[in-house]
Amino acid sequence: FMDSKLRTLVVCQNKGGEGKTTLTRLIAEFASRQGLRVLLIDMDAQCNLSKRVLAMDADGETGGAIPPIHPDYEGEANWDGRSSIADAYDERVNLYGIVPYPTENPLIEIVPGSAKRMRTAELVNQRDVLEKITNRLKQVMGFDNWVENSYDLVVIDTPPSKGPLVQSAIR
Repeated sequence: FMDSKLRTLVVCQNKGGEGKTTLTRLIAEFASRQGLRVLLIDMDAQCNLSKRVLAMDADGETGGAIPPIHPDYEGEANWDGRSSIADAYDERVNLYGIVPYPTENPLIEIVPGSAKRMRTAELVNQRDVLEKITNRLKQVMGFDNWVENSYDLVVIDTPPSKGPLVQSAIR
């Protein structure tokens, strides 16, 4: 890990309750103790990783978890103040891109999930999967080298499935 190349680790298993979220969080904590800058990405619609490191809000419509207003939000006109990895999949990326949230650990930031929007992303038409889902995370992370310039390690928590979001994370 100690060279300057960005590493991405995807924690996946198609069965739920196997400890993916716990393992993701522990890897991030360990890496940060080694001095690495870590970006967590929560791709699971349950948003358990997000809930462990952020005070997530509840969607009034569904009761599912949504990201809180970002601490850097200052009322910008083209942004509602919330940032989620779901932004990459429904093309809602704002002028500011996907904006990671700080955590209590200064070396760890998170791009949280958004329950309803993550479930919706999985429902895309089969012919659109490759363009709209499978390659999208790689495109967004590579845009302007923002991830590579800011982090040493990316750790991705995935839902318990073999669906398009997991395929996107693996690519």
